[in-house]
Amino acid sequence: TVGTRPADLARTTTTTGLVVPYIVRIERGTINRGIYDIAVLFDPTKGWTATAPQAQWNGKVLYSFGASTGQPRLQFRSEQNWADDAALSRGFMVVDNSLTDSLYNSNRILANETLMMMKEHIVDHYGEIRYTLGNGCSGGSIGQNTVASTYPGLLDGIQPSCDFPDSITTGIEVSDCMLLVNTYAGPE
Repeated sequence: TVGTRPADLARTTTTTGLVVPYIVRIERGTINRGIYDIAVLFDPTKGWTATAPQAQWNGKVLYSFGASTGQPRLQFRSEQNWADDAALSRGFMVVDNSLTDSLYNSNRILANETLMMMKEHIVDHYGEIRYTLGNGCSGGSIGQNTVASTYPGLLDGIQPSCDFPDSITTGIEVSDCMLLVNTYAGPE
């Protein structure tokens, strides 16, 4: 029946100590040509506005940056997974956008501006953000490091893993290695 909750509905405790049903709202849309996902704990029986957000959102955003590198110039969904139990169950909003996924966009300024637009969308529709924390591996670490250095303050914290200092240095090493592989694998 519509509006009836199952007896075994999971509950979770947020970082603010609030115990709530573990119901997650997913918003999917397009911002700056990138396909995005926003996931957050939600009570479907209550309203939510930017000036009156639901209490189970702790105001914190975990922004996932995607790995790899590429420039296909096509629109894809992000390779990141919004279903981050560790973050969602504690009241964090989990966010991604395919233009901050290095597999689909290696233009760092475009990625940074997309992050800025995502944050603006969140503030306009969900409420004020207490802080935004980045995470991601490989190309996702490059994305976070680039934002932190070129747009200081856009991320309040970063969690780079499988880290590279930048994409240029890594690219030079990969190019050199390919030349050596071709030389050593050649018939001469």
